[in-house]
Amino acid sequence: MGFLQIAASEFTPGLGDFSTAIISVWFRVPATVLAAVAAQSDPDPSVAVGDGYQDFYFSPPLSKIIPLITFGSLEETLASSGEGGFPCSPSFIGIDCNFHITGKGQPTLAVNLQTASTCSFNKSPVNPQNEIRPEAYYMRGFGSRPYTGADPQNTYIAGDKWHHALISFDLSSGCSVTWANANRSPPDAAWAISPGPIFSWALDDVGKVGCSMQPAGGSNWADNPAITDRALATPIADNYIIPQAFFEYFPSAGDIFSVPIETSTDFIISTSGGISAASKSVGMPASAEFVDNVYLLEMAELQFFTGVT
Repeated sequence: MGFLQIAASEFTPGLGDFSTAIISVWFRVPATVLAAVAAQSDPDPSVAVGDGYQDFYFSPPLSKIIPLITFGSLEETLASSGEGGFPCSPSFIGIDCNFHITGKGQPTLAVNLQTASTCSFNKSPVNPQNEIRPEAYYMRGFGSRPYTGADPQNTYIAGDKWHHALISFDLSSGCSVTWANANRSPPDAAWAISPGPIFSWALDDVGKVGCSMQPAGGSNWADNPAITDRALATPIADNYIIPQAFFEYFPSAGDIFSVPIETSTDFIISTSGGISAASKSVGMPASAEFVDNVYLLEMAELQFFTGVT
């Protein structure tokens, strides 16, 4: 299928590096396309690596994703993870058809914000095993409160129907997380999250700030309230998000995401790098690097404002 690309050489400095944006997009995807992408074969795990926020693969990027727009820098997994050099998905707005991974059963509107910055950890060595990729925020469009199953929320996409997505984010501030450690004596105080980045979205005029922002939704990481040393000390607003290095995915636990509580991992801090987009192409629905991920769909009015939120 065809695609539109604004190449970096066509405008200076491209979008420019940015931390805040408002994006409005109209789209309609045939039901047959949604079904065909969902039926694609999964990547071979022998030649791919999990990306740390889903049991999902870097190789190839945009696996079973129908992109609507791609932008920003193209990053690789970090050598510090021991599995470095695999390409990450770009920043995108798209439709996630990885049903078997999330258990959501239907395609969902999803947003990936990939930065060129990395988190830092207060453990020795500085590069822990779960620092798999440069900081990424992934809002997959489906989720419920961990450990409770309550308050489910989704951004299901119906085929053959026009949809409108309105998305806003601010990555200008970093954030930090401190974990209680049950193995210390006496136990540490409860978890503390110092929020920074924020994200908001609406689908078809319905606000979706909440569980649909898993796994990046920071407000979802109050762990099992029955375990007092793992309770979140201070609740935070639903629109705060945290980057990939702050959490892990446990498919055996029934689609539960949780921050990694280890005896040697107590504190993580993120930077405020934003999106590195200067001299980078913008693609609708994808840029030339991802032409194999362009599918039959219709798009109408697209508005993309940076520097505002």
